[in-house]
Amino acid sequence: MKEKIILSVSILLISISVAAHLKLSPIFSDYMIVQRDAPVKIYGKGIPENCVKVNFDRVDFQTKVEQDSSWQVTLPAFALNKKYNR
Repeated sequence: MKEKIILSVSILLISISVAAHLKLSPIFSDYMIVQRDAPVKIYGKGIPENCVKVNFDRVDFQTKVEQDSSWQVTLPAFALNKKYNR
């Protein structure tokens, strides 16, 4: 039982450590407004070769961090008056 708890805590700490190395560009914030009827680029920095997953409206968009530590995901154009899921 003790080994199981230690393993669980270790996995949790590893995932927290990896998440700390992923940075969203400071241009993005809570309650921001984006252009409608145009694709939206979401980008930031991370550890090269790691996967990045962005979820919007219950749809996942994935990419890999480039060798220069940058990553980018392009979301499709948003429809007018559509209610989005959180």
